[in-house]
Amino acid sequence: MILKLSRRTLISSFLTLLFVSCKDSTNTNGRLNKQNDLKPIRLKIGKMADFKSPYTPLSIYRVAIIRVTENSQPSLKAISLLCTHQTCLVNFKSPTYECPCHGSIFDRDGTVLKGPAVKPLNWKKIEIEGDDIFLLPDSNVDKSWSLKI
Repeated sequence: MILKLSRRTLISSFLTLLFVSCKDSTNTNGRLNKQNDLKPIRLKIGKMADFKSPYTPLSIYRVAIIRVTENSQPSLKAISLLCTHQTCLVNFKSPTYECPCHGSIFDRDGTVLKGPAVKPLNWKKIEIEGDDIFLLPDSNVDKSWSLKI
């Protein structure tokens, strides 16, 4: 049996469902209920042993993990591989990041060397828990931030 719905019925049903789901997730003040508060997204990107090289691109997560040593202290950093012009995936061509879509070029720390991009590449927060490394993709941190390991 094939159910035929008019466009009006389909849109009306969708909007009703959307309204009900939004109404149920808020309290009388219009704020999210405690149990529905949004938590930061954490993506497990690997184990410590996966990041021994100085540069590990993770295209699936659109970041690269960079291992640095400062004052004999190793640490990890995550730089976004999304061009700030129109979010194309940039390529690392040492010593720069190059956008294949419109030609923007960024230096190692994400600073714009050539437009059309005007904003630097973003740096992302990463966390360690036991031997696991997690990426917080919605975070932006200063380029000087690093995770001491």
